[in-house]
Amino acid sequence: MRDQHNRREPEAKWSNQFKTGFREHVIEMVFYQNTSNSEERMIARIITSPDDAKEFLANLQETIDRYEEQYGSISNAE
Repeated sequence: MRDQHNRREPEAKWSNQFKTGFREHVIEMVFYQNTSNSEERMIARIITSPDDAKEFLANLQETIDRYEEQYGSISNAE
C-alpha cells in the first residue's frame, strides 16, 4: 500500500499483540511485538475517533471474511 502523498511504501512492522482503550471522543489502539524472551516492544500507537475506529473494524472484518473464504477458517487463539 503506497502513500498517496509521497508515493512511497511505508515501513512495515510485525505486531503479534495489541491492546485497545478509550476515553471520550477517542479510541486508542496500541500494537506490540512480543519477542521470544518475553520482551514487549511498542510498535505503533494509533489514536482515532470512534467513528473511524468503527469503520476500521468493519474493514478488518471484511478482510478476515475474504481471507477465510480463500484460505479456510481461522481458529481462535486461547
